Amino acid sequence: MKLLCVLLVAVSANAATSLDVELPIGATTGVAFNFTVRALNGGSTDTAYTGTVHFTSDDPKAVLPPDYTFVPADAGTHTFSATMNSAGPGIQTASHTVTATDVANSSVHGIDITSVRWNDNVVRQFALSVPSAVDRTVPYQVEVRALNASSVLIPSYTGTIRFLASRQETVPADYTFTSADAGRHTFSITANLGTFSWFTVFQADDNEVFGGLSNRIDVRCPELTAMASNSGPACPHSQALLFGSANLPVDEYAWSLLTPSGHALFESNLQNPTVGAPGTFLLWVHQQSDDCSATAQTTVTVHTPDPPQVTLSANAMCGPGNLRATITNASEFSSLNWSAAGGTIASGQGTPSVEIAPDSNATLIRLSLGATGTSSGCDASRSVADVPVGGSMTTAISTPPNSCALVTQSASVADGGSGAVYAWTIAHGTITGGAGTRAIQYVADGTGDVTLKATVTNGGCHASDSAVVSITTKPEIMKQPQGTTIAFGRSATLAVTAAGGGLRYRWYEGQSGDRAKLVSISFDPFFTTPALASTTSYWAEVENDCGSEESRTAVVAVASGKRRAVGH
Repeated sequence: MKLLCVLLVAVSANAATSLDVELPIGATTGVAFNFTVRALNGGSTDTAYTGTVHFTSDDPKAVLPPDYTFVPADAGTHTFSATMNSAGPGIQTASHTVTATDVANSSVHGIDITSVRWNDNVVRQFALSVPSAVDRTVPYQVEVRALNASSVLIPSYTGTIRFLASRQETVPADYTFTSADAGRHTFSITANLGTFSWFTVFQADDNEVFGGLSNRIDVRCPELTAMASNSGPACPHSQALLFGSANLPVDEYAWSLLTPSGHALFESNLQNPTVGAPGTFLLWVHQQSDDCSATAQTTVTVHTPDPPQVTLSANAMCGPGNLRATITNASEFSSLNWSAAGGTIASGQGTPSVEIAPDSNATLIRLSLGATGTSSGCDASRSVADVPVGGSMTTAISTPPNSCALVTQSASVADGGSGAVYAWTIAHGTITGGAGTRAIQYVADGTGDVTLKATVTNGGCHASDSAVVSITTKPEIMKQPQGTTIAFGRSATLAVTAAGGGLRYRWYEGQSGDRAKLVSISFDPFFTTPALASTTSYWAEVENDCGSEESRTAVVAVASGKRRAVGH
């Protein structure tokens, strides 16, 4: 019986097929933790295991237990202590493993993984307090603070830091913090190139501990001054010359005329370019040797003389006689030249007052005046008036061809002359102002396209016109997108139903109103999600030229997928 028991123990001791290593979910560098190793025979604990295990880790700085030989009292399970001393680069966490291997049979082994964070007393980053702008060659102050992975100051830090210049900055030599620094120290740095300064700070013995990647500082060059002027003021539709210079020699000139939105309407790299439009022009000059630049601006103005003011004897001719035209501010103009399509200058050509005889069978006199401004020398020619002749007076309604419902619009007809009467009618809208005059305001009620009609009567002359305005209504969501549940890795199709013309659909990922992630824009009310691994929310914004409406949030739920198991 004793011999049989010995044989049974021997067979059992060699029966282990794997080792189960159970680490805690998380660990902290420098802090010991307990873990267990269990000998397994298939899925059961080999309580008679007496093998020797050796430990390894992918953390090169880990403190691991020495080799251990299981004893019968362990009953196949033993608890050990280990310490991880490395996490991820900078402030990141890292996943590290511990592997236990039977010394006599390497096929009997096990591995587990734990997430390792940096200890709060370890410095893992540097924060820099820098000015937003400095002058070139003038030293400025920078404070460096030693922080842990949670961005908390570590007053006990006594490591050595190293500065790395990126644009020829004069930076301090390596510096070792003292206890008196209490984790922060101020240094002097000088920017030697203009435009911007940028440098970084590293721990001398570990370049994964750093700071300053976002500390870009604007660098001014007060010694360089740009100067800009122009040859204006200019006449309308004529050109002006821009003059650029600097107090020091420069290598580059650049001119631009910017709109309020920042888009360039004019650009030139000439020192003295020609421009054909008014506006404020920005000059930029640059020295390559010091990368210094400076700016200046100049405004080109345009002469804006008052146009010739002309009075007419009649604004519509419905009987025999000539049309008379007179300039009331004639002293401001010279080189007068009248022209009349549909009529003949009967007298006064070249003077402030003329008489025009209508041509036979003419229905309209189109009167124009050529003139030069006396003070500016600029062309002041203008079209004076279109004067209806006889009973075939014409008119035309001027209004936008398209409008939105409930939005005020304007409509007008040509001046029918002194004593003219204006009559307006509207369908599918309301006249809100100007009734009885040549210019009205109206609002479409959204029940259909607006039809405007206008009749102008002056004595025996009259004319009518009509205009149709296409009306679009603001979008209105009639059916909200509905959430759904899909299998892991599948897609879902969402839809929104809305009323209104010319609709566009913007789909966003996130909660309704959150426009941070636009995922689709089209004229199609349907949206198909990508393959999803987790529950995701979407919403739609329906828009047209008259407005928009936001949908409710639709949640696409994803059924749970398989979790990855840690292998042995």
